[in-house]
Amino acid sequence: MYAFYDPNCPYCQAFREAASPWIQSGQVQLRHILVGVLTPSSLPKAATILGAANPHTAYMQNVAQHKHGGIAVQESARIRGEPQVRANNQLMQKLGVPATPAIYYKDAEGRLRKHLGMPPAHTLNLMMEGITQP
Repeated sequence: MYAFYDPNCPYCQAFREAASPWIQSGQVQLRHILVGVLTPSSLPKAATILGAANPHTAYMQNVAQHKHGGIAVQESARIRGEPQVRANNQLMQKLGVPATPAIYYKDAEGRLRKHLGMPPAHTLNLMMEGITQP
């Protein structure tokens, strides 16, 4: 699965939490396409995550601190990560994606699907169809 993810997006956070059992079991890989589109602090936070020495650790730090404002912007990481976030923003715009999370996945028949926003439980289960939740 791929998801356009803004570090300030509460629905992105909710989706990550809902998908967590599948992710933690290793049955699903959720690839985040970090963008900075919701608030003025979104781009610097996304760039800090992508420009970090360990982007996964920085992403998880943002997840853990989301309720308290998310990751603190680190200028050197922001500078390194900003070109990629800007490219991701352009990709999002080029694809006509109006909101985060925008989740791309293959259905049980192998067709590419897109879901905008936080999927309700029944939709999340359909997205994970064929994958056994632990």
